[in-house]
Amino acid sequence: MKKLTREEKSAMVTRPLRKQGVFRSYLLQMQVDDIVFISAQEWPSKSATPGYLCRRVEKKTTFKFEVEKVLNAAPGWIVTRTH
Repeated sequence: MKKLTREEKSAMVTRPLRKQGVFRSYLLQMQVDDIVFISAQEWPSKSATPGYLCRRVEKKTTFKFEVEKVLNAAPGWIVTRTH
């Protein structure tokens, strides 16, 4: 066990102790103009895409996201929080 300072805690990505995925909790912690790349290998779902997850978060919050699909050698998605 290790005691943390407030700065160390704020630098960590956390997830509440309820049934919520890692990517959803990360989206909820994003600030305006933050950009994240999600590779296709690390995305856990075969049916739902990050775009689907972003639209679900937008319906429940005031956040707005822009999702772009990357098609080159490292396939995946770029998610930008716009509002």
